[in-house]
Amino acid sequence: MKRTLTTLSIAGVIGAASVTTQAVAATTPAQTYSGTGWSIFANYLDAGTWKIEWYDSATRTAVKPYAKLTSANLKAATGTTFTVTDTIRKTTADCPAYHTIVIRLDAATTRSHSAFCLNADRGQTSSSVVLAKSSWSTTLHQGTHENYRRHVVSHELGHAAGMGHAVTCSCNPQPLMRGDRWGGYGQTSYADNYTPQDLAGFKALIANRTRTAVR
Repeated sequence: MKRTLTTLSIAGVIGAASVTTQAVAATTPAQTYSGTGWSIFANYLDAGTWKIEWYDSATRTAVKPYAKLTSANLKAATGTTFTVTDTIRKTTADCPAYHTIVIRLDAATTRSHSAFCLNADRGQTSSSVVLAKSSWSTTLHQGTHENYRRHVVSHELGHAAGMGHAVTCSCNPQPLMRGDRWGGYGQTSYADNYTPQDLAGFKALIANRTRTAVR
């Protein structure tokens, strides 16, 4: 609404005001969506505190320790607080309550995934994370099983914050957001930490909040 009113007031002024408007538009940086080893799906991560909740108590017991590690890393990467709660929210909706991420371990799912929930400006506003119970219980990827668990939670919560799958790069290790065995899943030092490339993507998500959308 504020944007509409501003546009109308500018439209009613002629001459110098039009020149000023053009100058402001010309100096406003455009949003960026990809770089070396990273890409983002949302235009930006919506500002404010987020809550991580659970589909059921079994998921909470199994995943909460890993989510707490990731929430600390997400705050360091974005400046946004992701609070790990004990709340049970038994919903399978892709988009739960505003600024909420619901995590669910699911026996019927063969591949872990997350939903992107966006507002009209493509800002990331909520998400659901579904973890494949089979891969949670069986080592299928590089590295130790413990590293895999820590890594897949960080990967999916990265999606929940608006990150897309990373573009290929010659980085070593590969970005965590590239995923699966092709990412840093086998790297102990990055078991629950995002790589420099991932961090560049998170930085873009935050910077885009104040930039002009172009897509």
